[in-house]
Amino acid sequence: MREIVKFETNVPLRLALAYDEGKDVAGRFGDQVMYTLEDEQVMYVDPIIRTKLNALGIRRKEPFVICKTEKRAGQRRTIEWEVRRPEPEAAPTPVVTAPVSQHGEAEASTRRSQGNGTTPPAPPVNGAAKPNGLAGGPPHAEPMYDPMALAGATMLSALCAAVDAAQATETYAAEKGYLVRFSGEDIRAVGLTLYINFAKGGK
Repeated sequence: MREIVKFETNVPLRLALAYDEGKDVAGRFGDQVMYTLEDEQVMYVDPIIRTKLNALGIRRKEPFVICKTEKRAGQRRTIEWEVRRPEPEAAPTPVVTAPVSQHGEAEASTRRSQGNGTTPPAPPVNGAAKPNGLAGGPPHAEPMYDPMALAGATMLSALCAAVDAAQATETYAAEKGYLVRFSGEDIRAVGLTLYINFAKGGK
């Protein structure tokens, strides 16, 4: 036996007919129309529902929404049947990508070829790069270094080593039951000592 659709008040249902036309039947409270649905259920509705389905042009397998709605007017309650097509789903928002003009591409290419201020430009095509990476330089010249950059890197390494050493010492002392704390001045002094040793070629 097919399952009968139960309509709860103010609860919309999305359904679809298995056939275009319903069948007139005699109900307990008057004439009704029986529809077979696409999911093999059946529904019994008042003839006004058929009128509304036909007005919307609903055919078999087309989804529709039906709702038994309660209306109030003061102390009086009435029931109205709403029949409508389902709301269309919102289309996804397109992702718009701004085109890059030829001029912009040329500028980007020029910036890549010239470097961003930290990467040296590539050697010219018609000038063979020498071992030191500079076109036209001596064939066996040693690589060129920036003394200030090298000194800064060495100082940074020395200070980082001092911080790590201080932290490790404080942790070890705490495990042994001692309270040891290094101040910023202590770490600075250790870092300077390490830096001087590094500068002298020490370990």
